[in-house]
This record gives sequence, structure tokens and C-alpha cells, in this order.
Amino acid sequence: MDPLESPAVIDAYTLRMTGALRAARLGDSWRGVHTCSCGARSTSWDYLVRTDKGQLITSSLAIHYLAHHRHEVPEAELAKVMHLVANDATPDAKELAFGRPPVAPIPFPPDRRGAD
Repeated sequence: MDPLESPAVIDAYTLRMTGALRAARLGDSWRGVHTCSCGARSTSWDYLVRTDKGQLITSSLAIHYLAHHRHEVPEAELAKVMHLVANDATPDAKELAFGRPPVAPIPFPPDRRGAD
């Protein structure tokens, strides 16, 4: 069965990741994208999300994975979601199906690029 035909799992994990991804900073951009087993495609950007211990790098498809492929997400990764520092938010249809669109890059940290 196509995961997109099943109801999306909207719970504490999905709500927290949605809030975190909406507040994320863009990291590096790569020349490729990830394509989910169901056909959803990511952006080419890394997304930097805040946690109570620092930050994590995630994909634009993080909401999609939690909502439509929960059974494939390892327990250790699920545990990380609840350490995100973000307000819970309800994902919209685009976030559930295709991930988060890119926004203007914000260097993180500010002196990270070109410092050689």
C-alpha cells in the first residue's frame, strides 16, 4: 500500500518536528536530493534544528517520514525528536507530502563559511 494513501500519523513527534523544521536554519546545499521510497523528494539543503543539547542536521522530509513512514524510523531517532526546542505546529498538506520548501540561507554559525 502507498504510504500517502494511509492516514498521516499526527502526534507529539510530528507536531514537534513541524515546529522545529519551520524554525530551522538552512545549512549546506548539496547537488542532489533524497527521494523517499514513495516518491516524495527532498530539497538539496540540510536543515539545522535546535535541541536542548545543541543542534541536529535533518532533511526537508523529516515531517513526511514521521507522518507516513513511522514504522521505518528507529527508536533512537524518535527519541531525538522530543529533545527539539520548538513550539508544536500542525503540518500542512505540502509538509506532509513533500517536505519543507527552501528559504533564504542563514549562515550558521555566522563565521562558518570561508574561514580558512
